[in-house]
Amino acid sequence: MIEAVLFDMDGILIDSEREYDKAMREAITRYGHMITDEFLIRVRGIPVEAFKKKSETGVRKRFSC
Repeated sequence: MIEAVLFDMDGILIDSEREYDKAMREAITRYGHMITDEFLIRVRGIPVEAFKKKSETGVRKRFSC
C-alpha cells in the first residue's frame, strides 16, 4: 500500500537536471550535432514551444538559413 508520494519538481532532493543534460547530449550527438552548456542552461525549465523556437533560431544561425 502506498502511503506517500513525493514530487521533487525543482531538483532539491534529486539532481535530475544533470541526467536530463546527459540524455539531451546523447540524443543530439546521435544525430551528428553538438549542444553547449550555455544552450542547456538557456532552455532549462522552459515550455516545449519556447524550446523549439530557441532551437530553430540556433540552427538558422549555424547554417545561415
